[in-house]
Amino acid sequence: MSKNLVIVESPSKSKTIENYLGKEYHVTSSKGHIRDLATSGKYGFGVDIEDGFKPNYEPIKGKKKDIAELKKEVKNAEKVYLATDPDREGEAISWHLKDALGIDDKDYERIVFNEITKNAVVNSFKNARKIDDLMVRSQETRRILDRIIGFRLSKLMQSKTGGKSAGRVQSVALKLIVDREKKIEKFIPEEYWTIKAIFPSFDANLFGYKENTKLEIKNEIEAKDILNVISNYSKALDLLDDYDHRTVKKIKGNTSKDKINYKECMNIINTLRFNGESDLFALERNNGLSSIIDNIYQTFDNTEVYKSIEEKAANFLYLIIKNHVFIDGNKRIAATLFIYFLNYYNILFKNGNRIIDNNTLTALTLLVAQSNPKEKDILIDLIMNFLTI
Repeated sequence: MSKNLVIVESPSKSKTIENYLGKEYHVTSSKGHIRDLATSGKYGFGVDIEDGFKPNYEPIKGKKKDIAELKKEVKNAEKVYLATDPDREGEAISWHLKDALGIDDKDYERIVFNEITKNAVVNSFKNARKIDDLMVRSQETRRILDRIIGFRLSKLMQSKTGGKSAGRVQSVALKLIVDREKKIEKFIPEEYWTIKAIFPSFDANLFGYKENTKLEIKNEIEAKDILNVISNYSKALDLLDDYDHRTVKKIKGNTSKDKINYKECMNIINTLRFNGESDLFALERNNGLSSIIDNIYQTFDNTEVYKSIEEKAANFLYLIIKNHVFIDGNKRIAATLFIYFLNYYNILFKNGNRIIDNNTLTALTLLVAQSNPKEKDILIDLIMNFLTI
């Protein structure tokens, strides 16, 4: 009794698939490709270049016996199912089997499955079709190009450079490798630094500080500068958190016996005037500035009430803003005289950088202006802490 013949590529799959299909089917294998381009003809391509690149196929060495056995099985089969792999190579193998084994169109079906399971194999018969000629031609074109480029280039390389072989893929891949190697050879190493934050449960690398901007740290100095900015920013956040929880610590600060004078302060204030400025700007109320200067240097029992430069500076800023020393411009004047005060005592800069930047000073100035007078002591401590970050 004749059976339906199923031809797969791999012998290892045959028995399993036959068990899935039952007694009405016999499963055998082609053991891969059975034919390839001949090595005869012009240049040994196995391709007639002058006749539309017509290929000339011949059995692969050692495959004639396999082909003969498959022909016998096809002759005795009621129907042939070509079940080679579901890719371009598999489609081409099915075409070569049909052609080499002399299978008529009415006597075969092409089936494909992507996994060796009973459901996949059995269901493939429900979707049986004919060989996809476009996939076959695609594989054939690829093989012809391999042969033409490989044979011609290999012989040329062997005669010119002593190289062993060339090919459609390997030569391009080799070119990419060579180009890459040349870039590596030309590469001039440059110093670069990275910054990593180590947290209790994870690590984080700093890649940038602006959107779509990659951070490039070229030397140790830049790395330390960035680290200082991050460190100061972190400390500022901690200070503000302490302020919210009323836990700002007091600091000692620096001391000096020198004193600023009222006249110099007024000279600086006058430089702030500009065209169109209100006549009320910097118009002093009742010698208020002079009183504040006296206040920050006051003593009790021959001991200064405000002992450090930082404490005097913080009170200087606070009192000018909160006492409304001038009819107009108190916050601007207070911030300017605050900077002058720090510079006068040579503490405005530390390691070449200002100890307090404009944004921080603006924020502190506004915070003082909007604060409750009962919060004076903690605000003074906050300002002093910002001067020692």
